[in-house]
Order: sequence, then structure tokens, then C-alpha cells
Amino acid sequence: HADEHGPALAVEEAGDRLKVDPGVPARVSGISAQGAPPAFQLERKRSGVTTEADYVRIITQKTASFISACCRIGGLLGGLPVARIEALTRYGLDIGVAFQISDDSLDFVANQDRLGKAIGADLREGKRTLPLIAMLERARPAEAARARELLGRHALGPAEVEEIRRYVVEHDGVEYALRRAHEYAQAAKADLEAFAPSEERDLLTLVADFVVDRDR
Repeated sequence: HADEHGPALAVEEAGDRLKVDPGVPARVSGISAQGAPPAFQLERKRSGVTTEADYVRIITQKTASFISACCRIGGLLGGLPVARIEALTRYGLDIGVAFQISDDSLDFVANQDRLGKAIGADLREGKRTLPLIAMLERARPAEAARARELLGRHALGPAEVEEIRRYVVEHDGVEYALRRAHEYAQAAKADLEAFAPSEERDLLTLVADFVVDRDR
């Protein structure tokens, strides 16, 4: 119906579905509630220690849970069986994590003009992203100590941002992060095996590839 009559009718039909089935909001609450305030992220920042598990938890709360909820709502409104709704929910989580890891990696290596924002913006904001976490685990002790000392400062200048960025690139922080992003993208594609082959499934597969292979 949406293809024939346009997005306005699709929104109207979705609204009708929510009115008819008041249980829909309750059934998505398990996902949307994950988008809790960033208290945990602030706690990790203040401690100066953020592990990969901490990072995945943070981006799941901030990004992946939202994408997952959108996918889940689509399945609920479409009246899909429970198993397929759960598959879409997992798909949204996996591509959400993959997308955010890829986005955080671009902050170190992207073409600034194509990216549309300054390289190193996350560093200036004090964010501990996966490329940075991976570098701190792989760098020589003196370099890791130097990076942590810089990260502990109230503000970073351009030369300090470039120094940290160089450490990340030299110690394959971006390469490690992108490998992890591709693993999540592969998991997202595996989630789609709950559906029979179709143009829609192919499109969702392409989305999983795009979120990790983009350059902006």
C-alpha cells in the first residue's frame, strides 16, 4: 500500500496499527529502554579506562538500540511472526554497532572534506572510541603512557590531536576496529537468514555492507 499511495498513507496505517494493538509500544520497550542516559560513558571517561566491552555497551545504548527499535517496530507493524521480529531486532543491533564503529574509525582516516566534519573531532570531545582503545592496547608502553597523558588534558590542540591520531594509525587501531565492524555486519547478514530470499532481504544485506564500506 505504501508504494501505491505514498508515505503519508504508510504513516497513517502505522498509526492505525498502534491504535488497534496497544501492546506494540510495550513490546518495543525492551529495546528502546536501552538508550539510557550516558552516565556510564561519563563514568568511564572520568576513570580514564574504557575497554572494548565498555565501548560496545555505550554505542549499543546510544546508536544500535535506536536502529534496532526501528527495525523491530517495522516487523511489529507488518504483523511478522515472533521469530522474524526477533531476527529484525538482532539485525538492527548488529548493523547499529557496525555503523558506529565505522563512523568512529572515519574520525581518524577519512577525507575531511568528504566526511563533512573535522578529523579528530571525537578526540577533541574526549570520546574513547574503538580505534583509540585498540591503539592503547597495542602501542609501546611509552607511547601508550604519552597518549593517556594527552587524553587526560582538559583540551587538546591540533598538534596533540595529530600525535594521538598518528599513534592510532601506526598501531593499526583503525584496521582492528574495521575488522570488528565487518564482523558485526556479517552477523547482521546472518540474522536475515530467518527470511526467504527476496529483493527486500537483498536490500537489507546491501545496507549491512554499506555501513562498513562507506568513506563518509
